[in-house]
Amino acid sequence: DSALCDEPNLSMRHCEMEPDEQPENIAEYRRRMEAKYRSIAEFNRRHGSSYATFGELRPARLADARARGVFGEYVEWRTFNVDRWCEALRLVVDSAHAVNPELRVSLYNSFGQTAASGNDYWKLLTRTGLGFSQEYTEMVYFGDRPICNFDEFYRSFRPDMRVWGFVGYGMSPDQIRFAPWWFAAHRYGGFTWFATWSWLWNVLDIPTCALNGDSVALKASLADSRLLDGLGKLTLDYAWAPRDVALYYSHESLMVSTLLGSETKSFEIAEAGPLHEYMYSRQGLQYLVEGLLYQHDFVAPEQVEEKVLSGYRVLFMPRILAMSDAEVAAVKAFVKAGGTVVADVMPGEYDELGMKRMKKPFEPGEIKVWGRSFDDFDRSQHAEMLSVLKAAGARPVLESSGIENLDGREAMHYVSGDADVYAVIRMPGRSEDDDALDFTFAKKGHAYDVRAQKYLGVLDRVTAKTPLPEASVFAVLPAKVTGIDISGLPETVTVGADLSLDFEVKEMKN
Repeated sequence: DSALCDEPNLSMRHCEMEPDEQPENIAEYRRRMEAKYRSIAEFNRRHGSSYATFGELRPARLADARARGVFGEYVEWRTFNVDRWCEALRLVVDSAHAVNPELRVSLYNSFGQTAASGNDYWKLLTRTGLGFSQEYTEMVYFGDRPICNFDEFYRSFRPDMRVWGFVGYGMSPDQIRFAPWWFAAHRYGGFTWFATWSWLWNVLDIPTCALNGDSVALKASLADSRLLDGLGKLTLDYAWAPRDVALYYSHESLMVSTLLGSETKSFEIAEAGPLHEYMYSRQGLQYLVEGLLYQHDFVAPEQVEEKVLSGYRVLFMPRILAMSDAEVAAVKAFVKAGGTVVADVMPGEYDELGMKRMKKPFEPGEIKVWGRSFDDFDRSQHAEMLSVLKAAGARPVLESSGIENLDGREAMHYVSGDADVYAVIRMPGRSEDDDALDFTFAKKGHAYDVRAQKYLGVLDRVTAKTPLPEASVFAVLPAKVTGIDISGLPETVTVGADLSLDFEVKEMKN
């Protein structure tokens, strides 16, 4: 395997640099615009510009677009650079595969979605040929930096890709105990502690190289969890159960939000304003849906145009300001077919180039407008969200009476054939109660408390107090396992050699 570090992105973090304005890149931009629009008159019509020839096209800068109040060229230029960024990454991957076709190339440290970074995650994950990744996930910041809360893009856009995550940055004992559960429950390949031995955030004492307090806590957490005894592999091997809830992802809306805001630096989010609302409403929506024990997929514009919405019951649109006519038509078709659409503000005020429409594309009664940003810290929104989800016919991972009055839980559902496994995790800092809850499964079966290794009986409901900051794990199987017969086991095995044997699982079915 090989690592490709994306850390600089298209534009360095926390600076005012804008994407590549080298002559070769500008020339390629002009060539592609001419191929796309055919005539300069058509380009001018779509962008509100007045060029005489394609040879006059120039890079569109943030300050200029804001000053003019016309966003088309800016969105076009940045989209072009996103495409070039993905092409550069694909060139590296293809070059590596030319030497070794089996090599998996990883992406390190994309850091999140910004207008200047080039990280349109749909394109990044579907066009570059990357094989796995390692990222600074929300486990570094525990929800304090929504720009880094992009983990579910991987699950939604590349469910086959294994992701690893960095941790270890000044974590509390509860966070250390929670992190392994979060990574396992989200089907990560594992995690990396930064750093083993350096000037800060160690897991080894300096200069003795003995395990320090963080290391002892992490080791104890892993031992207690049994994740390394097979439970972690179960979450990796089982597939995600299908989800009824879709969350709209839109890089074009991010760019329009940036243009409407005041930020000037890459990865900057002001304390208020359109970009702040774009980031925080999306994160608030994620935590609202997850906290009610539902799960979700993100859907990108390209997927929406290909009718992916037919597989969902409810679509949420957090600050989706920019939409193409094809996207609008697909969402309208989803509503006509019986789907439910909920937006924080009326979507589609701008087209996919950031050009403001003369008329908003949706009628007031066509979709439900929340009227404010989605906010999991607003207690009133929990019950309202649950009502919307139930009315839409969306199925939760687990049903639990009173869940709208609690915080910080998330439930996952994994399937393999007729076997179902459920995990409930509790994030420190977001969950403080000490309540036991009734959890109702999707179907009745032979139920197990997996962590306790305890058979519970034939049922469809359990009562459990999910330990904070850990997890409850339950299995619902079509039969009770009464034993395992192993045959063909040799008396000795050579270290490093394959061990072949036969085994049979004994079952009791009802």
